Amino acid sequence: MSDITEEVLAKVFFDDGSLRDIFVKKTNKDDWTTLWDFVKSLIKRTLSIDGEETDDIPDDVASIFKARKDKSIYISIDYKDVAFVCHFFCIEEIEFDVSPRQINNLSEAKAVFEFMERLANLLRKDVCDRQVE
Repeated sequence: MSDITEEVLAKVFFDDGSLRDIFVKKTNKDDWTTLWDFVKSLIKRTLSIDGEETDDIPDDVASIFKARKDKSIYISIDYKDVAFVCHFFCIEEIEFDVSPRQINNLSEAKAVFEFMERLANLLRKDVCDRQVE
C-alpha cells in the first residue's frame, strides 16, 4: 500500500458527485455468509431498514435477502474511519460503495485499498473497482 500517492488520491477520489463502487463478482451464498461473519465482527456497523438504523444485526445474511424483497436495506460499515455501504442487490455479486468526499488524505485512500485487499483475501476472489464482465 505504500504506492498510494497524492496523484492516486487526486485521480481516483476526486469529488464528481458519484460514488466509487467496489465489486466482488460470481459470488454465492457461502461468500455472503463469510462476508456476513466479518461484518458481524466489526464494532462500527449500522443496518438500515426502510430508513431506520439499528446496530442489531441478524445472525444470518439469508434473512437480509428475504427481507430485501419488501424493504429497502443496506448496511454501512466503518473500516479505518471510512464508511463502506452494501445494498444486497443480488447473491451473485457483492457491491460496496464509498463516497470520495470522505477520502481527503493518503491514510483514508489507503484504507479503501486495504479494505479491497481484505475482501479479496477473505473471499478468495478478485475485487475490482468497477463493473466488468
